[in-house]
Amino acid sequence: MENDKRQRKYFGTDGVRDLANAGNMTPEFALKLGRAFIKFNHGKKIVVGMDTRLSGRMLEGALSAGMTSEGAEVFSAGIIPTPGVSFAVKELKADGGAVISASHNPAEYNGIKFLGADGCKLSDDEELAIEDLLFSDEPCASANVGKIHDRPDLVELYAKHIASYLNDDAVVNNVVFDCASGASAKSVPVLVKNSGLAKLNTAIISHEHDGLNINKNCGVMHMENLTDYVKKNKMSLGFAFDGDADRVLISDRHGRIIDGDIILWVLGRWLHKRKAKGSDKVAVTVMSNMALEAHLENEGIKTLRCPVGDRYVLETMRESGAGLGGEQSGHIIASEFTGTATGFARRFYS
Repeated sequence: MENDKRQRKYFGTDGVRDLANAGNMTPEFALKLGRAFIKFNHGKKIVVGMDTRLSGRMLEGALSAGMTSEGAEVFSAGIIPTPGVSFAVKELKADGGAVISASHNPAEYNGIKFLGADGCKLSDDEELAIEDLLFSDEPCASANVGKIHDRPDLVELYAKHIASYLNDDAVVNNVVFDCASGASAKSVPVLVKNSGLAKLNTAIISHEHDGLNINKNCGVMHMENLTDYVKKNKMSLGFAFDGDADRVLISDRHGRIIDGDIILWVLGRWLHKRKAKGSDKVAVTVMSNMALEAHLENEGIKTLRCPVGDRYVLETMRESGAGLGGEQSGHIIASEFTGTATGFARRFYS
């Protein structure tokens, strides 16, 4: 597709976002987004997931109505991390996906972002194409109304998939997860139960959710919640997610925060030693510290910079063949394991 030089009106760096039930995040607009996505995608099988926000079910109903009005089948995964929707798209061989979430923002906000059949976020040009169809008067493609399938099992399948990467040698004792009262509250307990972590002293905090407490004094936006717990309870490591669990930050046993740059340095060296595909290059944004670039260069790894946004990181990875990329904020993409940013790393390092 030739690059479209126009500016997007509704889509930002991570989908459409606004105050829930206002502006561009009303049920009416969500319905139009659903219809436009199917007109653009031409797909008939779409996975929809969300975080824990009170407005999530309202917007899911409207978005799904728009999709099914175009004859699409919607597979509702319920509360599931963004990378879980990506996994489910590929697992079900679906034509695309949608995530209802405002990520790290407070509960009064919400958003909608779309994924392609590869489980990855759409490009700027693809989002522009959807915007062109938003207010189309073109009649529905089919008189047949699509079906909605409830698939709460998808979050368990995703968590078990992540757990399959872990073994007793890959985990450490005394680990705590801060779920940000968000999407990871459903998947982390399944991950722990189905991995070597279940045999160790593993704690899960900020997993209770009421639709209004997502990201409230917890998760990556309030790392003191995690670091205080780590120090007080003498934990070895702590992992904090954001609302849709596509970002992770880590606390070491001293309560020091390990950001995305440090995670990329650790994973970059590990993948390079394994001679993994594309391990000679790492994609980062313009926000990453120059020290990361210097440290990676010392390991024989080239750093490639791109604009802020994990989908730009992924685009850079695809264009360059880099096997790893991410942001200082905690978006991490390892192409060997995932097609979108994820808060779950493959290994826990002591």
